[in-house]
Amino acid sequence: MVEIEGLAGSMDGGVATRVGGHDVILLADRGLFHIATSTLFVADLHLGKDSTFRRHGVPVPTGSTAGTLCRVEKMIRTTDARRLVLLGDLFHSRSSLSRDSLNAARPFFQRHRALHSTLILGNHDRAVGILPADLSVKVVGPAMDASGLFCAHQPDEIPNKIDLGLCGHLHPCITVGDQNDRIRLRCFYRDGNRLVLPAVGDFTGGHRIRRRAGDQVWAVTEETVLPL
Repeated sequence: MVEIEGLAGSMDGGVATRVGGHDVILLADRGLFHIATSTLFVADLHLGKDSTFRRHGVPVPTGSTAGTLCRVEKMIRTTDARRLVLLGDLFHSRSSLSRDSLNAARPFFQRHRALHSTLILGNHDRAVGILPADLSVKVVGPAMDASGLFCAHQPDEIPNKIDLGLCGHLHPCITVGDQNDRIRLRCFYRDGNRLVLPAVGDFTGGHRIRRRAGDQVWAVTEETVLPL
């Protein structure tokens, strides 16, 4: 792990590290900040998932969309990012484009129009279809980003012969502690040339990773990121 003087410590528990030749900061709010290009990468917001559940008769609380966007807004403000890349699954489903979720999303993207937000197409995005034009989000497929990172939604979309690819999709989690006191935490997970980001969405589940020799894991708490 590299130390970037004064930078990580100012980012609410973020951890500065070098991965695949890129200096990045892994943020406790579950995003990744690429230092050289001032780009914030986030994955799996699943906006409007609560609306979809309620539409199907599942009585879940409101407010997860606004809470998730507040988390992203905090990271933009903390890092002073100049670009925003969404690594797939911005909205959960077509029914997630409800009045409530769009009323939360529209002001967010309007406030940050200067970031020229880019969405890497994910499996849920394909089901959602064309986004409302006033969100001003550019939608692209998996590709090499201007930062020199390959961006995809699913890990298997990342080619083998690249230095580093960023993706989401798995909602990675890891269990820490002993048999008497165990806790499940979201995490950043590096498997070869792939770095999987945790889901930013507040109303998302998690997939427990199976860590192998050579893999790297950074557990995420509400306040900090912990290399394991």
